[in-house]
Amino acid sequence: GGGQDSVNIHDAKFGNVKVFTGDTFGNGANDADVVRLQRVRTSGAVTVNTGAGADIVGVYSSTIGDPTGADDLSITAGFAGLPGESDADAVFIQSSAVFGNTTVNTGASADYVSVQNSNFGDSEFDAVVIDAGAGSDTVELGVPNRQGQISGPVQLAGSLSVLADSFANSDAESGNDVVRMHSVFADFDIGANLRSGNDRLELTNVHGRFLTFHGEKGNDTMIMVEAEARETLFALMGENDDLLDMTGVGAKRLEADGGAGFDRLEKHLMQFIPAVNELNWEQINGKPVRSKQSSLPLSRT
Repeated sequence: GGGQDSVNIHDAKFGNVKVFTGDTFGNGANDADVVRLQRVRTSGAVTVNTGAGADIVGVYSSTIGDPTGADDLSITAGFAGLPGESDADAVFIQSSAVFGNTTVNTGASADYVSVQNSNFGDSEFDAVVIDAGAGSDTVELGVPNRQGQISGPVQLAGSLSVLADSFANSDAESGNDVVRMHSVFADFDIGANLRSGNDRLELTNVHGRFLTFHGEKGNDTMIMVEAEARETLFALMGENDDLLDMTGVGAKRLEADGGAGFDRLEKHLMQFIPAVNELNWEQINGKPVRSKQSSLPLSRT
């Protein structure tokens, strides 16, 4: 209910787990709740809803579900409180396994999502969806921790989708978001939509079938190092003045579109890509582009 709640569950086995700490199941006045699951094993689904306020949700060294039944993990840490109010939530998933779908929704304000050293799904139909909502958010998957040590890869049997801003948010509600992925491996697709704001996407050692990244509005920066798509890599920068910087990137096909604005493309030490379609770039490797279209194979440069 209302108030600053703290729920700690550790070293336990359950069927399904539901934790609601928001006022009237997630609505009402802002508070600051903490929910931690540590070394928890379930045979069913886990649902956490903290409602409004600056909440912290952590899932550590836990196993959600088994190869049978509904085994989804759902974390909702962002509900609108009173008019004009916002919150700043933090969600951590570390050293855990989820057999079904995973959804994380942090709502408005400057939120933080960290996923490290974890496995998701047991089939191609299992998806991880992270919706950071409005505000200047940071989403990190598999990145080194603050001491600079590699925290461990993120493995997905299905797909990954990151929304830096919710589709329901207006441009005025959007902030300057940062999405980082380091050592993320998906059997199927990986995608991120930065939407509005001056956003930043950083990829290192990211592999999937299709890699699809949308910058949309704002002056966006995408940096890709040793990212590889087994099929097509889409980098669609959208409006305003953007930068796409690729090093050691590979794919069967590359679709790189700078969109509107003054857009720059940097590409170095690229793997051989049989089919390349580059559109709407004002500069490539620092040189002005006379023709805004190229459809040639890409080799190492």
